Amino acid sequence: MRIVQIILSKGFRGAERHVASLAMSQARHHDVLLIVRADCADAGGRSIRDELPPSGELPGLRVVTVGPGLMAPGIWSHIRRFRPDVIHCHGGRAGQTVGRLRPLLPGRPSVLATMHPDYRRRWYQNHDAVVATTDWQAQEAKLGGFEGRIARVNLWQQAHPAPDRGRVAALRAEMGAELPGDMLVLGVGPLVREKGFDLLVSAVRGLDRPNLKLAIVGDGPEMGPLRQQAADCPAIRLMGFRGDVKDFYHAADLFCSPSRFEPFGLVFLEALDAGVPVVASASEGARTVLQPPSLEGHDAFGVADGVRTGNGLALAPLAALGDADDLAEALGVALNAVAQARDSGIRLRHRPALAAYSQAASLEALERLYAELVASAEAAASAEAGTVPKAGAPAPGH
Repeated sequence: MRIVQIILSKGFRGAERHVASLAMSQARHHDVLLIVRADCADAGGRSIRDELPPSGELPGLRVVTVGPGLMAPGIWSHIRRFRPDVIHCHGGRAGQTVGRLRPLLPGRPSVLATMHPDYRRRWYQNHDAVVATTDWQAQEAKLGGFEGRIARVNLWQQAHPAPDRGRVAALRAEMGAELPGDMLVLGVGPLVREKGFDLLVSAVRGLDRPNLKLAIVGDGPEMGPLRQQAADCPAIRLMGFRGDVKDFYHAADLFCSPSRFEPFGLVFLEALDAGVPVVASASEGARTVLQPPSLEGHDAFGVADGVRTGNGLALAPLAALGDADDLAEALGVALNAVAQARDSGIRLRHRPALAAYSQAASLEALERLYAELVASAEAAASAEAGTVPKAGAPAPGH
């Protein structure tokens, strides 16, 4: 199958990481053209291209750029030459641009989009399908009047090997947790307002715990304000962007997501994969990953005094969005649990089953969706031409 993947955002966050992984995985079995913007790097120089192999190393993958000025003509030109069976857009800008181009596209390719982060009707007009990575996104698309196929396909997390003890000790020291009694809270993500790291800094500063340390891994426009906020607090360290961030989860005692808005949050899967206890605000992503219906009324960390907390995979109740005091309270509950376990000689860890976020299962679901869309397009073309497609005929490009 000939597949176009297209993302027109800047920088390197969860969506870009996902698209890079998707394109590379599909290129092992299909011909994949990945279209990105020419100026895809952020102010720190990071982009999706950092995650991609050198040109020619993966024969099934070709990466091309458009813009940044007139993106639509460049996209049309690349699609015309490649002649795909499927065009898979990621995010509103890619979806809207391809939707507008669709009447002009040669070869009747099927068009779909993964919603990053939410559904907007104007973004996904003229699409055959949208992919929702959460139930709430699927519901948004349905209520928003999307007339095509709405497919639920999870994002995925590939297991990361645990670093050795020496590496863990070195990372803890780098993050300021050098003493045996130190409690290390970790935050990970781009430093933008919606991620709420200002709330996390306020919450930690409001806790009277001399051995408490906070490290935040990430970069972005909020770095300056966060440095000012934490300037007189040596217990808080801003680590900047780190390519080895998955090792950091293994060195932390708690992971905290203080987001004001988090549509899914691959950081939750990364934290759960490392087994680190999680504290979070009540974002859509936190509720989706940490409190799925299958865990309703249960918790992953056992029973206290015979009463289940109902926190799911979180170690404390989810904090109210945008509320630093409530976040501090949740952190206090979790820190007490970690300290109690440590007093008993236990390092509190729990790695849940993450089969629902299997890469193989999600890739298979996308391939089925592609095949169904291509078959529908073939049937429509045959009906217009007054012919009947042969039963079992392979999709174009096979």
